[in-house]
Amino acid sequence: MLLWPDIIVRKPDSSEVLLAIEIKLGSVSAEAAMNPLKAYMVRQGCPAGIFVTPEEVTFLRNRYTSYEQDSIQTIAKCRTAELLGTFQGKTITESALVHLVEHWLENPGTGGRKSLPPDVTEAIESLVLPAVTEGGIQATGRRLQPTGS
Repeated sequence: MLLWPDIIVRKPDSSEVLLAIEIKLGSVSAEAAMNPLKAYMVRQGCPAGIFVTPEEVTFLRNRYTSYEQDSIQTIAKCRTAELLGTFQGKTITESALVHLVEHWLENPGTGGRKSLPPDVTEAIESLVLPAVTEGGIQATGRRLQPTGS
């Protein structure tokens, strides 16, 4: 089964994917769950990926050294709460986590990157910010709408 990531950042007027983001809940091992995202990145020639769980965010880079998943390198990790804020002890749904990631991508200057580990800050500055500045963010599933709160 081929993966279509939850969120992609695509170059305007192009099919080129600049950033692919997969969001997963559940008890599946993170490494096994990341394999479809890595395969997608290789297949699409996508330079960057982010794998998000309620506990951890993993930043991936395509080194373009082969047409296999081993060309995808983990370059940084952080706790999800460090990047997106806490869920205040509440159980979070996958669609709510997708919404939080979309909001973060749409407002990359907000939040405290100063408190993030240096490798995460580097991943954001070298991979994420250029992609969202150049491209358009697309939720590939149903996009949540604000409820007017």
